[in-house]
Amino acid sequence: MAMSSLLRTSAARRAMTSVRSSPAVFARGKATLPDLDYDFGALEPYISGEIMELHYTKHHQTYVNSYNVAVEKFESTSDVKAKVELQSLINFHGGGHLNHSLFWKNLAPRSSGGGELLESKSPLTKAIQGKYGSYDQLISAINTQVRAFTFQRVMTFC
Repeated sequence: MAMSSLLRTSAARRAMTSVRSSPAVFARGKATLPDLDYDFGALEPYISGEIMELHYTKHHQTYVNSYNVAVEKFESTSDVKAKVELQSLINFHGGGHLNHSLFWKNLAPRSSGGGELLESKSPLTKAIQGKYGSYDQLISAINTQVRAFTFQRVMTFC
């Protein structure tokens, strides 16, 4: 199921599920935004619906569009130098698309179990408790590091 959400083109799905006796020919389709499992406002008050919509429809869409353009240019040229230069764009925008596709799947509204701490028996909770003592102490440690990092960044510009 997770793979099908990343392979959004009908050609990709047909190629992956084909059981023909003759060899299947794979035709690449354009990358598209994945469907979200929740509405933009479902994560409020933790994440603004407006921010979610902007992030999804503008930021992530830019990765998708730029990836598609780079792939089209790559496929339409025979110039080796141009192909080499396009590879970094394909990797960057394709990686941004993949990372954001995973990002959307890792979020969930409270009604679907989002925002809840893991059970105390989970391996992640045990590791956090072993290293930090509790979730609250982990959050405090992260906040301390972020403040220190932010202060250092501000001081470099002064």
